[in-house]
Amino acid sequence: MKTFKIFLMVLLITTMGCNKYKDQAEQLQTANQELSTSLKKCNTQLEQYRNIVNEIEASLNRTLPQSLKKGQAQNLQQLKTRINSTIAEIDSLLEMQQTLKNRTYRMNSRVSDLKEKVNNLNITVATRDSIISLRVREVSELNNKNEELNSEIEKLNSAITEMQEKADTLTNRLNYAYFTSGTEDVLIEKKIIEKNGGFLGFLGQVKELNPQMDMNQFERVDLRTRKAFDINSDADDLKLISPHPIGSYTIESTGDETARITINEPGDFWRISKYMVVVTDD
Repeated sequence: MKTFKIFLMVLLITTMGCNKYKDQAEQLQTANQELSTSLKKCNTQLEQYRNIVNEIEASLNRTLPQSLKKGQAQNLQQLKTRINSTIAEIDSLLEMQQTLKNRTYRMNSRVSDLKEKVNNLNITVATRDSIISLRVREVSELNNKNEELNSEIEKLNSAITEMQEKADTLTNRLNYAYFTSGTEDVLIEKKIIEKNGGFLGFLGQVKELNPQMDMNQFERVDLRTRKAFDINSDADDLKLISPHPIGSYTIESTGDETARITINEPGDFWRISKYMVVVTDD
């Protein structure tokens, strides 16, 4: 992007320089045309004065005798004065003509130099435009590649997020379990357990976990740190409805109507089920 800005600055500078030289060349061409017009006028006046001098000389040759008559001397003096004045004007015009020629030569030289500079600038501008066009294409290609890389990065980030979510889910499955306790009626009301089988639909029914139990009724526990569960019930009245291997835990009384379930083998205890449901006596 920095390189592109530099090229834009070069473009602006060279364009201004080119326009400057073009303006100067146009001004010099206008001045040159004015000088050419002045030279034409000067040449025209010189030609007129030459014609006048030629007429005077011819008239003198026709009218002047070898001996002047009375009164003709005065006319001759006036004629000489007129001739001298005409000659002076002719000299002035000749000097002006030479000055105009010199200025025209200098103007033409400057115009030629400016034209050469303009041509060189045009070549520089064409080269610059070619380089800028190449850089613009390169920048466009880089932008396209950048967009492709951004798209790939988004895909990778999405994949990483998905993998992280799966890892978090797996971590939760491995390191977290769910615990709840209560009387049989309370757990049935919360739809955590249900009764199935039995004679006539009620004798000898078996209490089992409800497959559609509400997870909000459970306390989430970290298997890595939680090893004991204190319950407000007599130890003899506690019963685990969830399946856990015998020997992986112990139940002991800790006081009047209080008991503690201690997990001795966490890996074995939680191997079958990550749900711990304890039924207490009414």
